[in-house]
Amino acid sequence: MIIKIGCFFVMLVGMVCADEAVAQNIIPDPGFEAVEGPFCGIMGPNDFSNTLFNWASPTYGTPQMFFTNADVSCYNTQPVSTYSGPIGIRGNQLPLEGQAMAGLYAYTIEGFNQRHYVQAELEEPLVPGQAYAVGFYVSLADYIEFASTGLQALLTAGPVNLNSDEVIDAQPQVSSEEMVDDAVGWTLIVDTLTFEGPVDFITIGNFKTDEQTLLVPNPTFSGAVGTYGAFYFLDEVFIEEVVTSNLQEVENQNEVKFLSTSQGLEVVSSDFKTGRLHVELFGLDGRQVFESSSRSSRMLVPWTAWSGDCAIVSVRLDSHVTSQVICRGEFR
Repeated sequence: MIIKIGCFFVMLVGMVCADEAVAQNIIPDPGFEAVEGPFCGIMGPNDFSNTLFNWASPTYGTPQMFFTNADVSCYNTQPVSTYSGPIGIRGNQLPLEGQAMAGLYAYTIEGFNQRHYVQAELEEPLVPGQAYAVGFYVSLADYIEFASTGLQALLTAGPVNLNSDEVIDAQPQVSSEEMVDDAVGWTLIVDTLTFEGPVDFITIGNFKTDEQTLLVPNPTFSGAVGTYGAFYFLDEVFIEEVVTSNLQEVENQNEVKFLSTSQGLEVVSSDFKTGRLHVELFGLDGRQVFESSSRSSRMLVPWTAWSGDCAIVSVRLDSHVTSQVICRGEFR
């Protein structure tokens, strides 16, 4: 599932207040901040794994790190570097939070099937049968050649490794079929999942082959050396239990429930059969601030999309529409 933003109006139907969520993120370093110091330059083999305490590259690919507190002459300083080449700067971006973020190639050159992946061990294994919100934020590098269908997340028991820089042959549980083309803001890719067995590792990257990966030209492509392919900044990875204690659940004639997590409002349809779950969020002034669709029965509306403490949530499933005013309270 992928998050979009937009503008519209909807009728008020009712109101519910969501209690403060207490879910804990079990990613050990969500923002790639745990380093001895900022790395300066373009990372080669092993540099990513040697720089971070909690994240590693599980293949021979070379994911990158970017820092706002590195020397301004460093290639990977953000948001502005004085580095002049020969490799072109891939883009300018501030981390979503903190002073650091990662960077991944989702696609390089046609037929090469080259990929970057990052991997971390969870602070604790996932509990079988428990629902979790799993997600991360990405931003297309401004000067890169293409945007692509988005990055994905694979949850496994034990680490995944590959002795090459090619595609890991696996079926990620968190994925989006939509084009991720925002080079200015951050795009949230998220889903709510339950697992039958224990899971204790997360791996993020593009698990599709070049033939399966859809591309569109990036209009801000610089054409500089090394700016080929589709490259994304990555930040604020999270896995959190969908908390049902300390919550008020709201049900209506269309079998839609609203639950809260620390990341956002969970919209759940217990009557989901076919079609798409479509959710829109409006401020109390009637302006649309969020819109997203999903083929699953659950969707997370991030608290960052709220324009105030209360908002109108409109849920459409097939021909049925439900609208509710929800006040989120204070979430920290």
